[in-house]
Parts: sequence; structure tokens; C-alpha cells
Amino acid sequence: MNGLTESGEGISRRFVPPSDALVILGGTGDLAFRKIYPALYELERAGRLHLPIVVTGALARDGFTAMVMKSITAAHPRPSSDVLHRLMHRMDFFVSDLRTRAAYVDLGQRCRGYRPTFFFALPPSLTAAVAYQMSKIGLTEAAALMIEKPFGVDLASARHLESHLRRLASEEAIFRIDHYLAKRSMLEAMSARSVSPAFSRLLDREVIERMTIRHSETRGLQGRGRFYDGVGAVRDVVQSHLLQLAAMLAVRPTAESGRRAAPDRVFRAETQRFLGAVQTLDPDLVVRGQYEGYRREDAVSPSSTTETFVAVQMAVDLPEWRDVPVVLSSGKALKHNCIDVVLELRDSRSSTVTLGFGQHLSLSATGEGRELVAAVGSLRDLPYRALCSHEDFALGSYAQLLTDGLFRDHVRFQSFETVAEGWRIVEPALRRRALMTYPMGMDGRKLEDQLQNRVMVAH
Repeated sequence: MNGLTESGEGISRRFVPPSDALVILGGTGDLAFRKIYPALYELERAGRLHLPIVVTGALARDGFTAMVMKSITAAHPRPSSDVLHRLMHRMDFFVSDLRTRAAYVDLGQRCRGYRPTFFFALPPSLTAAVAYQMSKIGLTEAAALMIEKPFGVDLASARHLESHLRRLASEEAIFRIDHYLAKRSMLEAMSARSVSPAFSRLLDREVIERMTIRHSETRGLQGRGRFYDGVGAVRDVVQSHLLQLAAMLAVRPTAESGRRAAPDRVFRAETQRFLGAVQTLDPDLVVRGQYEGYRREDAVSPSSTTETFVAVQMAVDLPEWRDVPVVLSSGKALKHNCIDVVLELRDSRSSTVTLGFGQHLSLSATGEGRELVAAVGSLRDLPYRALCSHEDFALGSYAQLLTDGLFRDHVRFQSFETVAEGWRIVEPALRRRALMTYPMGMDGRKLEDQLQNRVMVAH
């Protein structure tokens, strides 16, 4: 693929033209059902789909159509029949067994003449093998790849997967999805750091004594035991979502932050810089838990040691973050639903500022933190700017991710360097087997107290 090259701080990338076709590999699987088809419906409804869609799967045509309809109506009650008709009309679905060479020959014929984006909506165990087969027959000339986490199960497997993906495409044509990065509140926080000195001051080591990033869910597995029991909270949330959120908050505003080149050249480079400075976790500063009744869930081993809760404390070897402990915690079947960042202020341990990452960014505070929050002013008054050229706040997060990938915009996607750093950081937590049990509905903050007890003993 030919293209111009732009060199910037820590990043070198080629400009690649937008895709003119979308190919969904594994279009009858769980990911396609839960995420992809509802997102495609949104794009069709918004008039943002202008390309053919090729779908591979294991169902007959009638079964595929029924599955897509069920997927969309589950996410969008009372969908427009006209929109559904247009979407189904642009889909070229065919039954294929990706374990056979014939499937790839057929796929190549259907994609001839296009610059497709291949979406790997496949179980992680199949992705590397399918990538290898695609590379053998040259399917990805001028193509891009989209792949949903998890990217491997540890550092070694992530590198193995990457070696196969790089046979198909260069780094600038690979889009690794972590849908948390598309949340509007995440983008609002990044933008607020750039335009509000008062907001940026909240994230300064001179102000905060400790930062806790908390991901708490009231729900359990909801029928996803077959997937989750081989993954757990460290792999599912900490290695990806929480480390990425920590890196987002750590990125310092620069003079380039408002320019179009900033997301690729500054944000990604700064994210890599932060994660590269995070020390590998101390296994003694890891607390793992499993909610009572987990082993009785469908498709869960009765002797499972998979954690449904984890809390870790990490240290960052950067001048602006040195001596500021960063705690990450994630759990299922807890008392609250939240994605919060709690900043404990140096002036008083009872004074905090909380950033809430719901549909929109919110701020609250106790004690002296109220003065800092008041200095920020109304978040709604801050001039948020789109960090992507194709931003559309009317779209859901997954629809926005598809748009960005098709237009080859990297801001919301992880580089392999950040993936590898994430695995390096958490690997001690993967090896730790000590496990406590906790009752469903427990306050996750009480579980975090177990980590603080460990910290006091270690020091």
C-alpha cells in the first residue's frame, strides 16, 4: 500500500485511504450479535453507511437474517423497517467454514477490487489461525484490520497474535478495539485537560496524594460464563480499560493538543510514555476475589479460581507521577455500578475529588476539594472539541468506532506498544492464585481495604 508518511513525536505513520468495503469474519457469533449489527443499524439510520458489507458465518441465509433482526430489535426497540431494508440490502452474506481453503478463495473473489476493512469478530482462539490463512493467499492488499480485545491472554500470546496480524497489514492499518475508549466522557476528560487549567490541576502530583480508578458492576456473568471463566477481571478490565483510562488522565496538555495531528502524534505517544513508565505490579500488592455462587454459574468450572474482583496498586516512574500511588480495582456483583476516578488530596485525606465516567463526565468533591471543583466551573460550559475528524456525538460508542476504523482514524484504538506494556504490567497479577470470596452486593470499597492492609504491611 503506497502512501505519504508523516513523522512526529514518537510516531511515524502513513496516510491510508478510507475503506470502501466492510468484511465481517464470524458474522454469526456473539460479538456481531451484541455489538456490530446494532452499530451498523445506527450508521445506516444516520446516513453514514456508504459501502458494501460482506459477512461470513455458519448459518443459512434465513437464519442469518433472523439473527440480525433479533440483534437490532434487542438494542433498538421498534426499528425502522426502511432502515432495516437498506441495511440488509447492502449485506452480502455467505456460509463459510474458515477452517477450509475454499472459504478464503471465495472471500477473495467477493473482495476483489475493494480496499476492505476486515473485522475479526471471532473467538480469540481462532483469530491468529485465520490471519495466517489470509496471509497465505494475499487477501489483505490495501486492506485494514479491526480486532476486538482480548489481544492474547498474556504477553507471549499477544506477541504471537501480533506476528500473524503484521503478516497481513502494517501497524497503521490495524485497529485494536477497546470500546471504553469511545465513551464520550473519556473524550470530554481529555478535552477538558486541554482547555481548562483548573481541570488539569486536579491531575497534578502537587495536589493529589493517591488516585483510585474504580470499575464496579452490580451484575454477574449474565450468561457469559464460557467466555469469562477463562479470562477474569485482570484480563477483562485492568489490562485494558483501567490502564488505558489511567494513561488518558496522565496525558499532559501541550501546545499541539488542539491541532488535528495531536491525537495520533501526541496522545498516542504520551500514552505509550506513561504505560512504559508504570512499574510491573508487585504480586504482594494484588487482591483477588470471587463472588459467592460464581462457581454455580452456567459454563463455569465448579473448581474455578477465576477472579471476579481485583484491586492492584501500581507506581509510575515519571517525575509528574512519582510517589503518587495509583490503585486500580474492578469487580462484578458489587453494590454499585460506576466508573469513577477518586483523587485524594494532599492537604487532607478526608478531602477528595471524584470524576464520574458515565454517559457524560461529572465532578463531585468533599472538603477542600469543593474549591477545586468550583474553580473548574460548569463542565457543560467548556468548549469540548472533537478529537476525531469524524466525530458524531449522536452515535453510540461502537458505531463511532466502526466509523473511525473505516476512515482509518487511530485516536480511539490501541497501538501494539500499549497492548504489550499492559501485559507486562499485569503479568504478576495473572500468576497470583490467592483468592477470597465475597457476598454478592458487597461494597467494592471494603474489598479495596484489603489492598490497603497489604500496602501497610509491605511498608
